[in-house]
Amino acid sequence: MDPVATVLSALAAPHQQERLLRLHTPLGPDVLVAETLNGRESVDGGGFRFDVGALSANAGLPLDALLGQPVLLELLTAESHTALRPFHGHVTAFERLGSNGGLARYRLRVEPWLALLAQRVDSYVFQDMSVVEIAESVFADYAGQGALAPAWRWELSDRSAYARRSLTTQYEETDFAQDADDLFFGKTLLHVQSPRGRELDSQLRCYSNLGGRRGRQRRRPPPAAVAAAAVNSTRGRALPRHRHRAARRRS
Repeated sequence: MDPVATVLSALAAPHQQERLLRLHTPLGPDVLVAETLNGRESVDGGGFRFDVGALSANAGLPLDALLGQPVLLELLTAESHTALRPFHGHVTAFERLGSNGGLARYRLRVEPWLALLAQRVDSYVFQDMSVVEIAESVFADYAGQGALAPAWRWELSDRSAYARRSLTTQYEETDFAQDADDLFFGKTLLHVQSPRGRELDSQLRCYSNLGGRRGRQRRRPPPAAVAAAAVNSTRGRALPRHRHRAARRRS
């Protein structure tokens, strides 16, 4: 190939090797290059929600291609100096903003896998289970759904403090709201981005007398949108919310 053409081609395509913000997706290296980042990060709100503006030399990327897929954001912060801070998440929305001068602009929303729990509205009865067992039961429903691979770890000073309750009811609320009611309020939640992440400096404390066993009833499968489906739109795609009313518990 002509050396001049090679240089021009390299200059025409965006790259992110030396950028402060880097985006890695299943589409391949530099197919989407992060340009802007807006969002929030919290402990009790499910982790983080980032809207990432990205550039691409391809104005025809299929909008369904990234929905539910795992991505990695890396950010160089004032505290990290040289190390990039990682954010491992999944794409919950993806849209094309337009194109100009050979480059296309896209926007994608990146959230932790826990955000997918907000996509299912359900009614269910848990019997003789602790809140830890309830959470594990709900999390297990999402394992193997498309590209979703739930990963969690408990660090409890005293697991017996989470007593079992005879009955815990989830009624017309999302799986995320159900688990948040039991786990996030009145306790200290340890949130680590990855197994190599840094833990909180303060001592972990947990106070709870909550608890509840899953009744023998039908429960709606997690949203199929985690695998592929999406809300139809000529401009963008987003994971839809699924509603379900479970059958009565069998006696």
